[in-house]
Amino acid sequence: SALGQSRAACVRRAPTGSRRTGAGGSAAGLLGLAHGVCSKAALAGERLSLTQSRRGERGLVAGAAAGAPHVVATQPDEPPKDPVITPLVEGFGSLNNVLLSNRIIFVDKFISDVQAQRICGSLMALELADPDEEIRLYINCPGGSYYSIIAIMDMMNTIKPDVSTTVFGSSFTQATILLAAGAKGKRFAMPNARIMLAQPWGGAQGNYYSVGPTILEQNRNFRIYSELYAKYTGQEPDFMIKEMDRDTFLTPPQALEMGLIDAVLEPQP
Repeated sequence: SALGQSRAACVRRAPTGSRRTGAGGSAAGLLGLAHGVCSKAALAGERLSLTQSRRGERGLVAGAAAGAPHVVATQPDEPPKDPVITPLVEGFGSLNNVLLSNRIIFVDKFISDVQAQRICGSLMALELADPDEEIRLYINCPGGSYYSIIAIMDMMNTIKPDVSTTVFGSSFTQATILLAAGAKGKRFAMPNARIMLAQPWGGAQGNYYSVGPTILEQNRNFRIYSELYAKYTGQEPDFMIKEMDRDTFLTPPQALEMGLIDAVLEPQP
């Protein structure tokens, strides 16, 4: 390397310096010469790095002018940063950003606290972006935690924009309450979607005094769900309790008749 060659040159020149200035002068001269060479090598490295950086910038500018796509590398385990809404740029942007920019939110997977936080945060962000424009919620969900689903439902009813709901694929167990909680006249189902009503699930173990409060809480949750379904469908609470007592699978026309949705979407011609 250049640094190694410089050090070798310093060593080769040391005897000459020692003959001229003596041992002390030789050591001082050698040290000064090495320091000067190293400084020049570092300066040359900085100039080379700057030159490569400028060449890279010119390459990016030329690529952009030629219409080359802008590629951004991300870590595979990088956690999602939701909700994030940035202006759309043609040829650039994540799927989540495209959907949020068009005021679309997907409800998928098992609804946990993490999912509920993402969905509630997206609803709030879209309200801030435009408090008057409709938000569309697309549901394909196996269910989830009672409290997480109730949190999403409360947020849907709290924000100012109307929230339309559309089920595609399936809406099972407690997730169906989100479908029914959409704005009146804006609750839809795809033609082949499957909708299911069921009791809120849960469990407990231990002695009577330990499981007693949990059982009371489960009964409370069941009663609240039946009252909410009755509110959103126009049915009697006793009727909804009967439908929820066991798993009840519905086709879109059956869900329409029960009042869970307002229309079945027909295929485009």
